[in-house]
Amino acid sequence: MNRYSDKSQGWNSVANHLIEDRAQYAIGAHVIQQWSEQLPEGSQVLELGCGAGFPVSSTLLSRHTLYAVEPAPILAKAFTKTFPKVILDLAPAEESTWFERNFDGIVAIGVFFLLNIDIQLRLLERCAHTLYVGGRLLFSAPWQCCYFHDSLTNRISCSLGREAYVEELGLLGLKLDREFYDEGENNYFSFIK
Repeated sequence: MNRYSDKSQGWNSVANHLIEDRAQYAIGAHVIQQWSEQLPEGSQVLELGCGAGFPVSSTLLSRHTLYAVEPAPILAKAFTKTFPKVILDLAPAEESTWFERNFDGIVAIGVFFLLNIDIQLRLLERCAHTLYVGGRLLFSAPWQCCYFHDSLTNRISCSLGREAYVEELGLLGLKLDREFYDEGENNYFSFIK
């Protein structure tokens, strides 16, 4: 499969490695836990790019009802095996129906920066329209505007940068309320509607 026809944005090609190497799944768990605690218990949360479910899904499920979207078939199969009661849509975030509903929270870790700028902007707009008032959006991306090779998928990736994300989401009614950093030197933006 060439890189342009891979709807998983490179994740399917590294899926078995991710599933086998569970030790790395602890990276960022404390960020997800802190963010999760900002939502009322029992909130409805959409996770874009859920992967095999660790640590994001497993952490969210301790407090909330989760809906998941995953484009990589190998990761989706592992996710469903571990979390059989979670509704999962096997589709890229930009093609999914997002279950035709609104959410209290949306999480997208390791997703947006793998997409081209136009798709990122469309997904950010969709997130803004899909969140309830008071809802929260958490996603990971480098704080600076940059192009880089993603360390896991080795794909050319693009971060719009903190300033552009704040501006774009501000126009859509969301405000940056917190930033997080984890032990893997990943940056997370938390917005509230």
